[in-house]
Amino acid sequence: MNQLSFAERVKRFRKKHGLSQDGFSKKYGIPIHTVQSWEQGRRAKSDKPSYLIAFFILIERETEIMDALLIKHSLLGNSN
Repeated sequence: MNQLSFAERVKRFRKKHGLSQDGFSKKYGIPIHTVQSWEQGRRAKSDKPSYLIAFFILIERETEIMDALLIKHSLLGNSN
């Protein structure tokens, strides 16, 4: 199983949701230099990586579940 690094997860999540680094920073209240550091594989001094990783994993899984439900809904021919 291919495990993504934290840097890859952050970047993938940000792009999946159509956010620039600045947009991601503003939306989640994370300093832009921290976002840049994460995506470059460096840690900012104020990071709490285990909490952040859990946060992104939960959001990513929630998004995948919602996508799957929407696909199932459309395959069943439901229009509501």
